[in-house]
Amino acid sequence: MVLYLFWVYFNSNVFNDWNLGFKRTKNSCSISIFFIYAAGIYFYVNFNFGGYYRNKNQFDEALNHYFKALKISKKGIDSSIIINLYQAISDLYVLKNDYKNAYSYNEKVYFLKDSVFNIDKNKSFTEIQTKYEVDKKNFEIKLLTKEKEIQKNKREITLIMGLVRSEER
Repeated sequence: MVLYLFWVYFNSNVFNDWNLGFKRTKNSCSISIFFIYAAGIYFYVNFNFGGYYRNKNQFDEALNHYFKALKISKKGIDSSIIINLYQAISDLYVLKNDYKNAYSYNEKVYFLKDSVFNIDKNKSFTEIQTKYEVDKKNFEIKLLTKEKEIQKNKREITLIMGLVRSEER
């Protein structure tokens, strides 16, 4: 519902006044917060509103929306998106000449990137290790199958040799 309203206000020729469209979209989001909060859309709405206010040079309002998005991000938002949010907050603090906070959020960007990298690296290692174990087991199964075949062939040869010797007598 909210996404549809957002589309109508920002993509329709009916509303040529972007600020009015923005205000109406924001109001529709406020009314619908209960419905969209659980779906995680509220995160993206606030993240995008933060960008909107940043572009309007309304840095405090942008931070307000970024922090709302950050609060929601703990409820299952993908890490790569959170990295983008931290970067946006850091960049905004640079624009406000608040380098201490900019540095703090930049550290969070690198920490989270490092965590994601380590998770991906561990996942890749686990996949390789699992593939190795599966290949090893498959090789063992083939080896046991060949050994059984060799044993069967030995028994057959022994049986044939026994039959040949018994006929010779």
